[in-house]
Amino acid sequence: MSFFLDPSNIISIKPSKKNSEISRKHYFNKIISSLAYLKNVAGKIVEFKDFSLESLLYKSNDGTSLNPEIFYLHDKLLLSMRNQDLVSTKSNLDKVCSVLNNDENNDENNEVIIKSFSYSEWESFIAEESIKTLKGATGRNVLIEPVSNSQLLKEIESIKKSIFLIEEVFPEMMDEINNLLSNIRVFSGKRAMGITDVRMFGCMYIRVPREGVDPVLYYCEHLVHEVSHMYLNSAMSMDPILLNDASQTYSSPIRPDPRPMLGVFHATFVTSRIVQLFHKMAEKYREEDILLYLHQQFEELILGINEVEKFAILTDSGINLKKEIFSLLDEVKKSPYWGSYDFNLKRKHRFGGGAEFTPKTSINSGSISGF
Repeated sequence: MSFFLDPSNIISIKPSKKNSEISRKHYFNKIISSLAYLKNVAGKIVEFKDFSLESLLYKSNDGTSLNPEIFYLHDKLLLSMRNQDLVSTKSNLDKVCSVLNNDENNDENNEVIIKSFSYSEWESFIAEESIKTLKGATGRNVLIEPVSNSQLLKEIESIKKSIFLIEEVFPEMMDEINNLLSNIRVFSGKRAMGITDVRMFGCMYIRVPREGVDPVLYYCEHLVHEVSHMYLNSAMSMDPILLNDASQTYSSPIRPDPRPMLGVFHATFVTSRIVQLFHKMAEKYREEDILLYLHQQFEELILGINEVEKFAILTDSGINLKKEIFSLLDEVKKSPYWGSYDFNLKRKHRFGGGAEFTPKTSINSGSISGF
């Protein structure tokens, strides 16, 4: 393997412009190569509107060039060809042609497209898959619905403020967001809060925050959370990182239901990114609300990394990530901003909903596994 694609030089909990750019290009090129291959094979058995994928390879070198519908259609095409469904194969190839000819991500302004969730084919598919997964895990009803135009304008304002704040305190994370994020779909609903999926790479769904929740801090956390999923998914196309059996489940740091280690590791990784962001915010501002967020995020990171430490089977890249997370925990734990924070005060969960936050570990106890 060349140095350029050596995972040990690319995969890290610390975001960087170079690493996110390499991982995005690697994953994107794999999908385009696969799509070209599928087109070539399908051309021998069905007739469809011809199209060239060459334009995709010469588009902008940042995340705004990523059209999530292309990834969705690649998956649909792959399934239809595996099932030898010629009608669906032709339909999906024609849809790829149509998307390439009407790609809103060709806009030269290089800005993330923020819209309400809608019932387009690909958006509905992702929503239905997420609803099915969450309902199966929790047994509770899940709702994902569009927002009104007035609500959308309000959320766009808060999202932009969050982006400015991330850029101010954590520019490396902003570089990663610029490299990986093309679309945001805002939704209202129940249970689901943030959604990413490799079948809509470059896009995230974010639910509007509850009343009483600081929207800027809320969107800061969710932007970093979902983009970090994108980065890890693309990095895993270069190195599996995790070798556990998918049928085994473990405790998740941010969800009540047991999950495969892949889900636990993803949750732990993205939480490490969120902790870095709020750690930097706390160093600069030391505001009570920021420390409240960070306290809860720190707790979730401890729970996640302890589960990873006990049960994860990791490649060398995964072992390095684990070491980085323990180092981050140590740095945050020793930070002076905790001097003004009352750990014994009862607090609500940062996302509202009436839930209480009850710490299971103590930041200043030193009782973190692996130390």
